[in-house]
Amino acid sequence: MINYKTEIDTIALQIDCKDVKEQQYSLDIIRRCIVPSRIASIKFNNQNKKHEVYYGNTVLATIKTGFSYSSYYIRIRFAGLKRYNDVIDHKSKLCLMLLCGWLKSTGILFRLVELDIAIDIFCPFYNILVACTRKTPHVAYNDVGHTQYYDGVPTSYIEAINSRRASKVATSRSYLYNKSSKEGLNVNVTRFELKLQNKYFKSFGFNAQSIIDALSKYHVMYFSNLTQKRYIINKLNSYQSVHRREINRLGLEGYRLYPNAKVIKQFIYDLNSVYIDFNGNIALHP
Repeated sequence: MINYKTEIDTIALQIDCKDVKEQQYSLDIIRRCIVPSRIASIKFNNQNKKHEVYYGNTVLATIKTGFSYSSYYIRIRFAGLKRYNDVIDHKSKLCLMLLCGWLKSTGILFRLVELDIAIDIFCPFYNILVACTRKTPHVAYNDVGHTQYYDGVPTSYIEAINSRRASKVATSRSYLYNKSSKEGLNVNVTRFELKLQNKYFKSFGFNAQSIIDALSKYHVMYFSNLTQKRYIINKLNSYQSVHRREINRLGLEGYRLYPNAKVIKQFIYDLNSVYIDFNGNIALHP
């Protein structure tokens, strides 16, 4: 069986504030958390009007302040907890846990507004196929196996979301891409990524089961035989919808790669139980 792993990648947290004063207070708390920690540094980028959290020359996270629907907010976005750079990945996770623990210790409430779950498969892009076998009503989908190229990187968008606005208001979206080409890795990594957005968490909350349910809509499949993969693509695209009988008839479960629920549950546990102890260390409630 092919080697693959479940990873948490992008995560965004939001602090909702009643006014500018509370927003500024929360931002000051974030600065006082990061600066003395020596895990990372923070500075304001005038070009994109965001604070950026750095380790060396790498941006670990961005912090954006804003106003929307009569509410002030601060959004903290970690774009890449798994970049296949051990030092950067460690610093990103450490900084995330530090911020969550610090906010909890100071009584500042935050909520999840974005989460990317990835299945990383250590094989070439063309050995993987992803099909949504439990489609959401009123959502358009691309043909199974449809591939586009961006800067030479092959990418398959599962949902057919054709505008920036549509992508922002969608509950979720997913795609398959060549992670090795995008990141310049020296090993074959193909990534299926499911992006859960703010509307998703408003509807289903932040818990392991809702995330696992969202992933279960997709068959992520590995094919050692590309002729067999092409046959499956043609069959799936010939159906208006894919029911259990078609899945069984085509033997899709035999090709399927399942996400590791333990990874998802552990991440949620860490995020919910982290705190800062009396010595200023990151700790987890038992």
